[in-house]
Parts: sequence; structure tokens; C-alpha cells
Amino acid sequence: MIRGVIFDLDGTLFDADYDWPGIRAQLGVPEGATTILDHLASLPAEERSARERLLRSIETTATRRGRL
Repeated sequence: MIRGVIFDLDGTLFDADYDWPGIRAQLGVPEGATTILDHLASLPAEERSARERLLRSIETTATRRGRL
């Protein structure tokens, strides 16, 4: 039985360096686009899929380098 869930925001328990401006640039998200995910959702399926894989890879790498 789950008795509680802890969410960590802004590096309270876990800190990872996500370079969001750099990530947006790598994914080709234009200036003024609302969010990365909204931009990716607007792309054709094949392109969206490729960029979602890239985003997962970037996030995974940053998370693995994170610090408690």
C-alpha cells in the first residue's frame, strides 16, 4: 500500500542540470513557442517521434548526472 508520494521541485532533494534553452535549440523549438511538448505535438508524426526520442535521451542523460 502506498502511504505517500513525494514530489521534488526545484532541486530540494534531487538536483539535475537541465539546460532548457539549449534543449529547445537542439529540438528546433522556435522562439515564442509555448512549450517543448506543444511544439513537438504540432509536428508531423515521423518528425515528432524522432524529436521525442532525442528529448528522452537528453533528459535521461541529465537525470543520470543529477545529484542528491
